[in-house]
Amino acid sequence: MRRIWIEAAVVSLLVAGGVAALVENAASPMDREELAISAADLRTTASAGSRLADQFLAGQLTETFFQEQSSLLYDQVKSSHQELESAAVEPGLEQQGADLTRLAVLTEEQVAALENGDDVRAARDSLAELFDQFKVLEDGLKH
Repeated sequence: MRRIWIEAAVVSLLVAGGVAALVENAASPMDREELAISAADLRTTASAGSRLADQFLAGQLTETFFQEQSSLLYDQVKSSHQELESAAVEPGLEQQGADLTRLAVLTEEQVAALENGDDVRAARDSLAELFDQFKVLEDGLKH
């Protein structure tokens, strides 16, 4: 019986430690590396949206598939945008955090345009430009 209580206590401590680590990580401000990773993720999303639009405009995708994939991309970029909005950044990185959030908003708008079928060609071109801007921001964060 005593062994069960000890095992239960150990499991409880492990769970509490895991929760504490998650809370600590969520509460800590984003550092240069985390901002660079977010920029890379958003750059990938912008690239995927641009390529998806290319394929749709070339007649290689059905409208249903295009809308479904656009919807998935929108969910990804919206989630990234919300995380950036709610996150603090380390001192000295405020401008990079603001720039990244601004680019996330623009990406979200363009992916929403894809999802809604609004001027797919213009959204594709904007996403290609955003890809380049994310790359510049990401490279700046790495140095």
